[in-house]
Amino acid sequence: ARIDNEIQQLQHRQDTLRIGCAYGVFNMVSLQKILDFISAHPEINVMYSEYSNKTIRKKILEAELDYGIVVGQEEDSCFRQKMIASCPVVVLVYEGHPFYDMPHISFRQLEGERLLSMNEDFWIYHEVIRRCRECGFEPVITARSMDGIMLQKLCVQKLGIAIVPAVVTEEMNMSHLRAVPLADEMNWEIYGMCSADTAEYDAIRQIGEFMQEK
Repeated sequence: ARIDNEIQQLQHRQDTLRIGCAYGVFNMVSLQKILDFISAHPEINVMYSEYSNKTIRKKILEAELDYGIVVGQEEDSCFRQKMIASCPVVVLVYEGHPFYDMPHISFRQLEGERLLSMNEDFWIYHEVIRRCRECGFEPVITARSMDGIMLQKLCVQKLGIAIVPAVVTEEMNMSHLRAVPLADEMNWEIYGMCSADTAEYDAIRQIGEFMQEK
């Protein structure tokens, strides 16, 4: 029965490609890229959905997804990963805040600051907490959102400063705001991911190669 199930999964993967996209990745990786792949490979039935990073990794391991576009690298030999895109993370600071004119900000300087953040479904939320704890303190996160523009609005209202990928500031009204670089390097990295066991399946290999193309 186990062998029959593996054969069915193999046959399924030959003509169907199930893609999971982490929340926010389309800020850096155009949805058009996936649409172009679909157009170039009409023989493959492509299905894609958005999930949290954690859910995508789980679904790949449980063979419910074939390929993931995720934020951050997974230190696990069960996965094959290749970077697709990257941009720096910055601190969004409102005019009048002591950090507003600073050339850069370190994580240690964030102790006691009111922080605005993407919510728990986003890699950046967990990474900010991890970096702050490495510096010996618990961050004060006063508001969370699924929407970068909402963080910008809250920042304008001086409810806190926001840590966001630099790319999202391109769509923001930056009047009375500054995107201040982090002194401690932190990059928002997008990876293509699949199971190490299925990396050589035709459809999975093809989408991986396609996503690497500029």
